[in-house]
Amino acid sequence: MRAISLLQVLILSAPAMAQTGFYLRPSVEQKANVMAEKPFSFETDQGNVVEVVPTRVIYPGGLSIGLSAGYKAANWFLEIGTFQDGALAGARINYTLLNEPIGQGGVNYVMQNSSYYHGHGYGRRSISYGFRLSGDRPLAASRRTKWQLWGTAGIDLWRRPPGTAESPTGGLWYFNERDSMSYFADMQAPLRTAWFLNAGLMLKAFNSKGHSIVNLSLFYSQAVSRNRSMTVSALTFTNYTDGKQYRQWIRSLGSGLYFQISKDIYINNLIKRLRKQKVE
Repeated sequence: MRAISLLQVLILSAPAMAQTGFYLRPSVEQKANVMAEKPFSFETDQGNVVEVVPTRVIYPGGLSIGLSAGYKAANWFLEIGTFQDGALAGARINYTLLNEPIGQGGVNYVMQNSSYYHGHGYGRRSISYGFRLSGDRPLAASRRTKWQLWGTAGIDLWRRPPGTAESPTGGLWYFNERDSMSYFADMQAPLRTAWFLNAGLMLKAFNSKGHSIVNLSLFYSQAVSRNRSMTVSALTFTNYTDGKQYRQWIRSLGSGLYFQISKDIYINNLIKRLRKQKVE
């Protein structure tokens, strides 16, 4: 009982106008997956060339949701959070056909290309620290919206949910009996967990009463180890002319650039609203 009473005192002692105290922060975010894989190519016995160019930035366009809980003082905050995340791998594949038309002495080239990406979803658990860099104080005497710029840094733990990670894709190039090739990309997620570090900026907006309106965040998350791939795209090329196969792997660490929109919901405000409703 004493522990519960102490927690209530800490929560209610934080003034609502100053927007400090314990809070919840729901959020939505978009991620641009970043890979550092290098292009590679090979030539078939017929002289045709296959070039694989890994996609440096993959932007799927979907929204992920998350929820954080923490404590904010005037110039710092500390929070924990849970979010949806994922690691994507993909490439553009160019197939250059050496074409020699019958009855002509010249040689020309025909290029075909395909693009793909796939990946696996993960859960992300975060511990973050924020520190105020600049901006007006929320209680400044003004009717306009106040902005504050904050720096953020944290550590993330990724965990893959149980289940088989499969997302195959492929394509076929067929010109004639002499020049035909297919590719098959098998998605693998070999790791269950991995650690990441993140750093970025957060812009906090307050209304004239000092209450939170919205937070806009931009941050980058980097895998701690470059040897722990979160998604592997295993490529197999089959040349139908001679039956030979060529294999290559594209690896994604899961690193990326995030844009996040969130809002601080202070627990002391919720408690006061609930008490007011009971009185009414």
